[in-house]
Amino acid sequence: MRNDSASHSESVSDQRSFPRITKAVSVEISPASVREQTGEKAFTRNISGGGLSITVSSPYQTKTLLVLKFSIYSDADFVTLGEVTWCQKLPDEPGYFIGVAFRPRSFSEAKKLYSVLYPYFITTP
Repeated sequence: MRNDSASHSESVSDQRSFPRITKAVSVEISPASVREQTGEKAFTRNISGGGLSITVSSPYQTKTLLVLKFSIYSDADFVTLGEVTWCQKLPDEPGYFIGVAFRPRSFSEAKKLYSVLYPYFITTP
């Protein structure tokens, strides 16, 4: 687990390849190593074409592979993989911030991911 100061997010912003927006998107996360487990439901703190930041109840080790299930459409969920890139204890409440980089399994999954996320980026002021 990584437990850096608040300056961590500032230094990471200089390394980002995609613009990041503050947007609450519904997502369910669970470790990819655990089959048939109901994940933790939450909302993103921010999201980009490269990954997301989310608040979770328990810490995750960096490099942990997660299953990310986005409940965006009423008739179907979109599922992709992500890798934990950092984990930081919340300063004033229980829980942790984690950074997750998207790790789509195929080119078609990457295209679907970006098409699912695109409406969020064009509707942000």
